[in-house]
Amino acid sequence: MSKKYIRNISIMLIVFMFVSFVGVDYAQAQSVKALSANSDGGSSSSEKGVIGALVVLGIWGVYKLVKGHREKKYSSYLNKAKMYLEEEEYGLAINNLKEAKEIKDNAEVNKLLYEAEANYKKAHYNLGAGYLEEGNWELAYNEFEKVMEYDRNYLDVRQKYNQAYQELKKIKTKRIAVIDFEDTTYRYNLGSRATSLFSAYLLEREPKFIELIERDKLNTVLDEQKLGASGLIDSSTAKELGNILGVDYLVLGKVLSGSVTSDKDYEYVEDWEGQEKKRYNVEKQAYTQIIFKVLDVSDASIILSKKVTKKSRYEDSYYEGNSVIIPSDEELIDDVLSKAVDEFAQIVYEKYEL
Repeated sequence: MSKKYIRNISIMLIVFMFVSFVGVDYAQAQSVKALSANSDGGSSSSEKGVIGALVVLGIWGVYKLVKGHREKKYSSYLNKAKMYLEEEEYGLAINNLKEAKEIKDNAEVNKLLYEAEANYKKAHYNLGAGYLEEGNWELAYNEFEKVMEYDRNYLDVRQKYNQAYQELKKIKTKRIAVIDFEDTTYRYNLGSRATSLFSAYLLEREPKFIELIERDKLNTVLDEQKLGASGLIDSSTAKELGNILGVDYLVLGKVLSGSVTSDKDYEYVEDWEGQEKKRYNVEKQAYTQIIFKVLDVSDASIILSKKVTKKSRYEDSYYEGNSVIIPSDEELIDDVLSKAVDEFAQIVYEKYEL
């Protein structure tokens, strides 16, 4: 078999693969076939033409493939949205319409999205109004909150939302006092820092049904009762503090460990100019472990307990004479302490916030 025929057969196989994989039109494939048939063994320009045509076909095929895939996704989201609209599952319809809109922003999608959101607000508003009349404050609050996420000015939703919230607050709000955490490390003043961080992180989450007792008021009572640390709180003092402060829970903590280790060495290496220089390698690691507890003052029972461990690592290298900023021990300790306390603050928030 001549080289000419071998080359033509190879080209035809490549074209067939393109056609099969990316769905190139048959007519376009035939044009490449005709081009290859007119080629002779010594015609380099013809060969280049065939290769160029194949590249164009490949690009066109990939474009069609991507476009076809996006069209399928668009149709899938749109059809699901229409189905959910018929089933009055407006939240699911909205989610699918938003996905469809990301692919193709057109009048049909926008009209259906407007319809879905209008029905969503109406449905949840009516549910909330019904629960409000029944005195089911929590369900009313949840329904009105869903409406507020889309439109805070929808009818009188804000008024009804606030009504449900105020009634719910009377029965759901938990008052919490944070006792100064113990520090068994006696370094870096970790107990006091962890206590302040916990209060700050919890309040940053803007809880609506958690109230923290002011530190000044708490410290005054603790001084009067001669209680300065969480380790001095037992079942009898917990109940007494609860009655005096009017709180539901006490948050206690114990910092078991908090340390920073550092290692610094150097080696002589050649820089990019071929000169030998001293290069320093620095590694620092911080570690902390804290036990958190939440006590119910009614019976001093531990209703929540969590041991949190956090680590932080810093590593860098620099040449002698270069300026470099290395985190201090305080900064690394702050990092691990903040992460540990923030984790527990989130746990408390999720447990007592609606």
